[in-house]
Amino acid sequence: MKPDPEHTSYLRALRQWAPVIALAGIILFLATAQVGHASELRLTFHDKVDHFFFYGFLATLVFRGLSGDANSMSRWLFTFAVVASFGLLDEILQHFNPGRQGDPLDWLADCIGALTGIFAYRCTTVYRQLLEFSPLNWIWHKR
Repeated sequence: MKPDPEHTSYLRALRQWAPVIALAGIILFLATAQVGHASELRLTFHDKVDHFFFYGFLATLVFRGLSGDANSMSRWLFTFAVVASFGLLDEILQHFNPGRQGDPLDWLADCIGALTGIFAYRCTTVYRQLLEFSPLNWIWHKR
């Protein structure tokens, strides 16, 4: 029995975009979470590293989900624009959230992380293979 192409396409899209939606949801949840008073927040290097990696991974997932030539500058720029805009939204939400504060340096870390994530996925074979690994495919091809 041959798989239905429409069903296969739907599953592929779900597999590509569900992680993007889940990670974006986690980021939005963290941005809107109440943490107490803003005076309790401290500017730490650790915070910038968190932003760098969260947004680097988000950019990787967005870039991976888009179709087209991986070397296309428009694909790179679109991914960066989407993730940088989402990072800006994150900081704006934090600014209006009592007990939180928006930080332009967090947004800078988001943007640098996004560029690094796109570059790593496109140019680093090991990173790309790790993200494309599927235990089910591995088992299926071992038969």
